[in-house]
Amino acid sequence: MLFIVLFSVTFFGVGRPKEIDSPNLEYDLPIIMYHATYKGKPGKYNLSPDQLEKDFIYILECGYTPIFVKDVIEFTEKNKPLPVKPIMITFDDAYTNNYLFAWPIIKKYNFKCVMSVVGKFTDDNYRDGKLCPAGSHLTYEEIGELHKSGLVEIQNHTYNCHGKSGRTGLAKRKRESFEEYQKIISQDLMLLQNKLKNKLNITCTAVTYPFGSYSKETEAVIQKLGFKAALTCSEGINKISKDTNLFYLKRYNRRGGKSAKDFFSKIGVE
Repeated sequence: MLFIVLFSVTFFGVGRPKEIDSPNLEYDLPIIMYHATYKGKPGKYNLSPDQLEKDFIYILECGYTPIFVKDVIEFTEKNKPLPVKPIMITFDDAYTNNYLFAWPIIKKYNFKCVMSVVGKFTDDNYRDGKLCPAGSHLTYEEIGELHKSGLVEIQNHTYNCHGKSGRTGLAKRKRESFEEYQKIISQDLMLLQNKLKNKLNITCTAVTYPFGSYSKETEAVIQKLGFKAALTCSEGINKISKDTNLFYLKRYNRRGGKSAKDFFSKIGVE
């Protein structure tokens, strides 16, 4: 029946439908993980603004529609359909260069994107309550601007588990009890959660695991805190159905140095 509907719509010139409403539908969801965006030598975690724009053009030409984490949650919880060919564009660490160079491109192509914020990195932009001009990560003012645009979804990349905190991401330490682990992780995540809520009225729905590191206990902890999804660094296409566990969403790291076609076609985005 689904094939007949799709064939009929295309054959009679209406064009490909943007959404399909089916309670048993499963989507293939590629998630792309970007980091820094600036005019420099391409590397594992940075690429040029020109390459980012070429990526966006390629995504459009292949018929994909960028979505938020919120959209995936609403599909699993409320059966709200996703676009026929969904894709998720994520930026980790919320660098200032994302605001300077990626943000104009995001606006130009009207793309939905997910920006994952590290609270300590943002707070380090300020001294004695005043903004320092040389900050390398987004300020609260910039985060608020992106959020209000409706094009950028802000998510929780922990407050201080992405630096030299003595812990690798959200992984549980050896000989650390579950109670200790739960308390420390909860305090860290909720510190950023409360700052974003109080300063900008933003409530993050997902956790982005720093370095992709987590433990078997992590899901229970973050779910208890009210989060409904999590982004990993494992690579692969996500199979999204109403029964999908959203706490282990896979992503492909987009390193610089490859053309859009070479990168995307290799992971099946074409």
